[in-house]
Amino acid sequence: MQLSQHEIEATPVADLSLAHAIETARNSISEFFRAFRLPRKGQTDFRIQAVFVDGDQREYIWLGDLDFSTRPATGIVCDRPALRTLSYRKRVGFRPEQMSDWMYRDRGRLVGGHTTRVLAQFESPRDGFLALLKRRIAQ
Repeated sequence: MQLSQHEIEATPVADLSLAHAIETARNSISEFFRAFRLPRKGQTDFRIQAVFVDGDQREYIWLGDLDFSTRPATGIVCDRPALRTLSYRKRVGFRPEQMSDWMYRDRGRLVGGHTTRVLAQFESPRDGFLALLKRRIAQ
């Protein structure tokens, strides 16, 4: 069975693990911006994960094609959101306090992705996307 991030958040162990991952990501965001501003050869696919709230619903969404020259910063929604206020592949604004994670690839290897690493621990080894990322993390 594949667990969604929403289901994982409902477990106490995962809650603590995700909270720690978010704190780690926020504390290391300068690493992301150093690479984002001056990417070395092989550093690609820069993403920010931001939390969006609509009423009592909260969803963590990965954003790509980031633009920090605007206020607020913007990115393209990379996930298929459950929130009706967001649309897949549409540009949305986000504030610094919404950022919950970051990642990019360095010559194919995942850098950052702290919450993704936690979520990968709770999935079956044969499940799709997170299993692929888990294999890449191990490289």
